[in-house]
Amino acid sequence: MTAVEWARAPRRVGKRSVGRLLGRVGLRGGIAIGLILLVAAVVAIGKLAGSRSTSDPFVPVVEPTSTVDPTSGDDAEAAATPTAYPDDAVVRRAATTFTEAWLRRSLSEQAWHAGLAKLSTKALSESLVGVDPKGVPATRRTGEPTIVLRSDLFAQAAIPTDAGTLKLTLLKQGSDWVVDAIDWDPA
Repeated sequence: MTAVEWARAPRRVGKRSVGRLLGRVGLRGGIAIGLILLVAAVVAIGKLAGSRSTSDPFVPVVEPTSTVDPTSGDDAEAAATPTAYPDDAVVRRAATTFTEAWLRRSLSEQAWHAGLAKLSTKALSESLVGVDPKGVPATRRTGEPTIVLRSDLFAQAAIPTDAGTLKLTLLKQGSDWVVDAIDWDPA
């Protein structure tokens, strides 16, 4: 019996005959249909078996709600409004003296450091050891110090120079104001 004869031989599977189906689609078509059904079964079983999720349950994203009316006012950062202290002139003088010593770029490292050490905290003085004064970006002051923030024992001053703004953090130690930190804002 040949494959075609075998395929045409009547066999009943339910109401349809497999032979009639193979006769209509041919042997290759029957194999193709069989493979498609097999792949579909594997995919279906995989989907059913893999449906258990180990991830966290779905959490809906909630958009933040603004508590400020976006059409009123200005949300920009407000500049600090320093309150006048009786010794503001002393703070400005300390900032000016330190700035003048910091700008002395022609000195040796040791002489430059010695001039700054007596005007700064121990921590700042130690961090300036070995710094080459020629690396100071400015050469001269172009204005007077402005006190930006102030409390009884703390002050921040901004000093304009020819190359940017020198920002100093000053601390009160005893009756003296000394510089504790230096920041630079280039022009």
